[in-house]
Amino acid sequence: PTGSETQIFAKLGDDPIDAIVKDRLTVRPGEEVRLRIDPRRVHIFDRQSGARL
Repeated sequence: PTGSETQIFAKLGDDPIDAIVKDRLTVRPGEEVRLRIDPRRVHIFDRQSGARL
C-alpha cells in the first residue's frame, strides 16, 4: 500500500505485471489476485528497451 493506492507486482505465466490499484487492498505475497484490466488505461513497455509501446 502507498497511501490511497496499492501497487501490485505479479506474474501472468512468466510475464511480469505491475499494477496500481486506486483502492487499498489487503493482499499477501503469493496470494492469487484476480485483476480486471481497463484497456484504455494500460501502459505496455518493451522488455529490452523499456520504451512504451
